[in-house]
Amino acid sequence: MVHFTISCLVISGRCTDFRETAETISKSGFRLFLNITPAITNWSPSGDTFSLILDPNPLTEFVELPDDKQKLNYSNILCGVVRGALEMVSSKGLISCPHSY
Repeated sequence: MVHFTISCLVISGRCTDFRETAETISKSGFRLFLNITPAITNWSPSGDTFSLILDPNPLTEFVELPDDKQKLNYSNILCGVVRGALEMVSSKGLISCPHSY
């Protein structure tokens, strides 16, 4: 399971609000590229932060780590992918991956 936290800095482009942005990331982006639809949870009261939960983590099916690298959080690459996707549609966000299992 991977848990991402995404905070909105600037919204522009085709999505009218951050909730629509979250739905598009989850239902279109992840579905298209990883064939999964993460759950959208943990909305902040102000509506500018949410979490995406990927369960199961699709990367664990294709990555095998050596014993001395078991603490490596390779799922952080998905944070960069989401950030890059937001920048491609002229939006900015802070993306973190506090948990990865």
